[in-house]
Amino acid sequence: MVSPTLQQTNPSGKPSEGAPPHTSPGWHDLVYGVFRALLIAMFRVFFRVRVTGRAHCPRNGPLLVVCNHLSEWDPPFLGAFIPWQAHWLAKIELFDLLGGRMRGFFRMLHCVPVDRRRADLSAVKEIARLLRGRRPVVVFAEGGTRTDATSLLGAAPELKE
Repeated sequence: MVSPTLQQTNPSGKPSEGAPPHTSPGWHDLVYGVFRALLIAMFRVFFRVRVTGRAHCPRNGPLLVVCNHLSEWDPPFLGAFIPWQAHWLAKIELFDLLGGRMRGFFRMLHCVPVDRRRADLSAVKEIARLLRGRRPVVVFAEGGTRTDATSLLGAAPELKE
């Protein structure tokens, strides 16, 4: 059984001086945990999900999770069942939904905006900072959903290791 865990991203519960705008205060972790618990309940009731292989998930240390992206349900499903609060790379367009009103929601879910139209060095620096801070980071390497049979990860076995 996966149970939500609440972790402070900042011991004081507030962003530190000079922190990037998507560094979350402690209450974001609470929202993340509640949202995650609701997703777990929904997926277990409606899809009868059973989680196996949890022993293979490291409990601490830096971790980069690279996934295929086959459906819009991939992030909430993975977020519900991985055993830690992860940071997610998310296309910057999501932060501008509803005239920018979704920005705070995605920040509460620990999303890092990525501008896919250019080489986004700020996103790369943020990933490096998170990994140095021993945080798990989830990347959907395909940069968007792939509904056809092709998959970047299928063609890149070195990413699977």
